[in-house]
Amino acid sequence: MAWIEHHRLSEQCASQAEACLREGRAEEARGHYARSAEAEERALGELDLSKTKTYGITAVSAASLYYKARRLADAERIAIASMGFDRLPPFARQQLRDIVQVVWVENVRQNADPPFASGEENSRQSASYCGTLRAVHLDKDWLIVDVRGQRVRVRGVGEQVDAIGRLINKLVTVHVATTGGKHRFVRIERAD
Repeated sequence: MAWIEHHRLSEQCASQAEACLREGRAEEARGHYARSAEAEERALGELDLSKTKTYGITAVSAASLYYKARRLADAERIAIASMGFDRLPPFARQQLRDIVQVVWVENVRQNADPPFASGEENSRQSASYCGTLRAVHLDKDWLIVDVRGQRVRVRGVGEQVDAIGRLINKLVTVHVATTGGKHRFVRIERAD
């Protein structure tokens, strides 16, 4: 297959993933994102290396799609390998560095348990909410996501509150740990 055929398949799978996210089917969306990333990686392998701008765009796309699929090791692998291309355009190099940094932060976050009061550890559950980020409160350390008309308040945003502010009125997936009906922030990702 040529670059364009792999790229078109990647676009189709990404479109299916976005449709799933709009319908609140985050797990299914991740599967489509994974297929999209794999197709984009194959497209990258077929690309004429003299097309440096297209190479950069495709590399960033593949790494981003792996990230959306929650395949962090693959996102990191593609980003680092692509940064080894000596004619990589500066915009792509910076975006790939950003992806690697986000992946590293996410790895740290996934390996750290959110703090809970004594005795709550056994009753906590994980959940994900896909909806529109409506509010972030800096001082009170919470955010609100509108999920199909229902407002979900998530506490414990911490230091990420500044970065999250850029996602206001965007479609996001918020991952939380729930204890006693209260949601504690684990991570957030843009869903569109």
